[in-house]
Parts: sequence; structure tokens; C-alpha cells
Amino acid sequence: MIRRRSPTARARSVLPVATFRSGRVPMVAEVSPYGIVGVSPSKYLEGDPSPPYVDRDVDHLLDELLCRRGVALVTGASKAGKTRTAYEAVRRVFPTSKLLVPTACTKVLTSILRDPPFARSPAPPVLWLDELDHFLGDVTGFDHALLDWLERGDGRMVVVGTVNLTRREDLLGTEGQIGRAARLLLEHADQVLVPSHPSRRERADAERLYPGERFMRGIGEELVDTEALECEYDAGRTAAPIGWALLQAAVDWRRAGMLRPIPEADLRDLCPRYLDAAVPTAAQYAEGLAWACRELAPQIALLRMVGRPRSPSFRPFDHIVAYADGHVSGPARRIPHGSWEVIVARTSPEEAARVGFTAYTRGDH
Repeated sequence: MIRRRSPTARARSVLPVATFRSGRVPMVAEVSPYGIVGVSPSKYLEGDPSPPYVDRDVDHLLDELLCRRGVALVTGASKAGKTRTAYEAVRRVFPTSKLLVPTACTKVLTSILRDPPFARSPAPPVLWLDELDHFLGDVTGFDHALLDWLERGDGRMVVVGTVNLTRREDLLGTEGQIGRAARLLLEHADQVLVPSHPSRRERADAERLYPGERFMRGIGEELVDTEALECEYDAGRTAAPIGWALLQAAVDWRRAGMLRPIPEADLRDLCPRYLDAAVPTAAQYAEGLAWACRELAPQIALLRMVGRPRSPSFRPFDHIVAYADGHVSGPARRIPHGSWEVIVARTSPEEAARVGFTAYTRGDH
């Protein structure tokens, strides 16, 4: 079993990366895509812990990029299949490599680029940066270090990242010195675009592997049933306003640049920012939370509780974050000014820098 280290354990750790309980860093082939890698749960997981991968037309191109041992960046819209495509490529090309999945963006992580661990192994280590934009613009200078590493290109490590197309455009659209390293990194990294809609060949393979599915939308969209998630989210604003407010608070916490799940106390404080009515009672709050957290399919819910029940935190489903952000359709739902104030008040210095960078790239100066 792979775990992310607690803050205390992380402080004692040499590397801020996910490990087995024994402390050993896993090899690529030992990791499930549905865990630390970041692939969204499939509605087929209940019957099959390892649902089959649908080969993509870009696979051969991504394999070639990985063999160059540089920075391979996989882009695409929400649920186009970016993360699964990137992971399967790494598993094909470097199955015995150590997989370095950051648990935090720290100065120690920056040092990994200067002196990659396991670099003397037969297979180069792979630094995995799902949602690359979350690692850019903070006080550690990781984006500068990654840009330097890309230009140096010593081949001792492979860096694989994913980024949503809309966030990529946000970053590329910034001006001035703020975000300059991020812009240069995105401009110079080797990139592969995963199309939102499958090709004729991909659709045929997908329908063979998943009988009964039509795959008229994206492959990831069908396997997660994003249409049902979107409908529930849209309907919830009037059908379950308190539940929707709690969900939206968690969504905006993530959109503002906060990487850790939102603690329950902060969720309660943000909730009224999204309500026209009075602050909900404890019973109304519990009812709304139950609506947001109920499973719409096995392991798929709009909002999921993480951590210990006595001090829970919550994480929204990643597609709903993208949907609210305008990554899927329509204009982005703006983060209320009052929400920014509450979120900034809850940040550590490092988080505050990242939230400020995120606000800048979103145009919320």
C-alpha cells in the first residue's frame, strides 16, 4: 500500500514523495493509476480493480518523447484522458523506474532536480507532476529550477507532467516577470495533446473493451460519467442550495491554488459566501454535506471526505473543478472576492505565494 506522508513524517523524510509503508519509493509498475498518480476513479472499478486502457493515437509520440529523457508534458481538456495516457506511457517505457510523486512542493523537491535520487539505477527515475500548474509560481522557485533542468538536459531523470489546456493558456497569457519561468517552461517543454474526442480507431477499441458504451464524447468522460456529475452539480444550486454551497466552497478553495483538502472548519466558514439565505443550522449543514458527498457511482462523488472522521477534510471531484473553471464549456464561474479573503487568511506563507500567483494568472488582481 502506498501512502502520502503526514506533515510530521514528511519533516523527517529525505524526499517529499509518496512511499510504501516501509518507506520504499515504488517502481512505476507497482503503482495503480487510481491512487497517487491521479487518474480519476472509473465507474467500472467496482467490478474490475484495473479497468483496461484504451490505446490512444498519441501513444507512440509520447513514448518517443519519454525516451529522450527530458520534460514530457501531456495537455488536453478535462477528462480527455491526459493522466491515464501519461501514466501508461511511463509504464510502457520505464516500468522498473522509481516513481517520484511529490507530496508537497518544497525546497527539497527543488533539490531533486539538481541531484536526482536513484540516478545511478539502470532505469532513470521519473518525477511525476500531475496538474503541473500547481507546482509553479510558489516561493520554492521550483519552476525556475525545472526550467534550468530542462535547458541542462543531463538525462539522469525523466519529468512527466499534465496540465489542463485552459490553465495552460492562463499561464501563457500572463505578462511581466511574474510567471516568466512558468511561461518559458510551457513554451519549451515537449508537449503532446490528447484530443477531447476519440478517433474512429480509438472509439472502436473503446467499445470493444467496454461493451455497451458508445463513447460519443471523450473516453474519460464516458468512463467517469461526467454528464451525470455535471447535471447533479447544475441542479444542486436550486435543489440543494446548502449542499451546493459547500461543494462550491471546496471547488473554489482548489481553484484558488490550495493543494491540500479543505478542513471542515474552513468549509463551514466559506459556505455562507455562496448562500443568499442565513447561515445554515447544524442540521441543515449535515443534510447539505450528505448531498454533496453521496456516491453517484462506485467511488465517484461530487465531494469526498478525506482524513480522520474526527477532523475531516474534503476534496471535490476534479472534473467538477474543471467544469466550474470553464475548462469544459461556457465561461468560468468567478471566485467571489470574499472567498479570496477567507482563503488567504487560512494560508501558510508558502500557500499564500501560490494563491497570489494563481489569482494573478486568473486575472483576479
